[in-house]
Amino acid sequence: MLRLANLEYRLDNFEAAAEAARQALDLSIRHNGADHPETASVMNTLAMSLEELGQKEEAYQYYRRIIDLRRGQPEQGSNLAINLNNLAISLQNDGQYEEADALFSEAVELIDDVLGSEHPFMAYILNGYSGLHQDRGDYHLAEENLRQALAIAQAIFPETHPFIGVVQFNLAELFRIMEVYPDAVEFYRLSLEQRRHALPENHPDIANTLYSMGGVLIEKEMPENAEKYLREAVDLRKDIYDQSDIRIALAKARLGRALIQLSRYDEAEPFLTDSYSRIKEHFGDDDPLTREVAANLTSLGVGLIE
Repeated sequence: MLRLANLEYRLDNFEAAAEAARQALDLSIRHNGADHPETASVMNTLAMSLEELGQKEEAYQYYRRIIDLRRGQPEQGSNLAINLNNLAISLQNDGQYEEADALFSEAVELIDDVLGSEHPFMAYILNGYSGLHQDRGDYHLAEENLRQALAIAQAIFPETHPFIGVVQFNLAELFRIMEVYPDAVEFYRLSLEQRRHALPENHPDIANTLYSMGGVLIEKEMPENAEKYLREAVDLRKDIYDQSDIRIALAKARLGRALIQLSRYDEAEPFLTDSYSRIKEHFGDDDPLTREVAANLTSLGVGLIE
């Protein structure tokens, strides 16, 4: 029954996964006992399925039961660290920063004790922990975590391992938020270079990196460089996604902004016009991005259809 639950989860059939996991949990408790590792594994699948269904509080209850169970099982140290990390990320996304911080900290200490400070799990957890520090405005700690995660990843993984590009991208995003644009550009460049070697040529992460690089170059008032990245981002997203996907509209709007900076208004207008209605539909009239695109169009003398 657990295999069925895991299969349904992998197929994104979360309701079926949760139902199968509930049945598997009853069976495991009856046959193995409430404290058995198999029972914890079933609860984990159930919790993940419930979280995907938006039933977060019940999911968190199961995550906490798994953590309490594995805290009493020294042989489950690495699995416990993963459980701590996963619950911490979920709580962080919910804005429950204090509990998330405590769980991340415990996971780091546990990995250090059980597997060592250079283990891949340490890199993964530090990468996640950096997101919490960033959300709280603790940028120095976020940078420290990311640089440590990158050093571990570069020491133990081959150059083409995708995780290296992930950490480089996260460092770039951090520096962008801090408005340290030269460092942001450098880490976007490194991430893009790494991802071009590590991922298929039409991978969404490559498109996202191109889009982000273009954005920071606009902020640096380097629109001639931004245009190159953003044109590729538009083309790549058009190849990847359905033509109504918001990510295409976002890339077009950003390219239009770069072209305005270059005073190439006739070229900017169709990109802004194509993106405006989709962005307005997705984010609403009062969203800052909707207003920005509308203002750019108005500056070009384009009337808006309300």
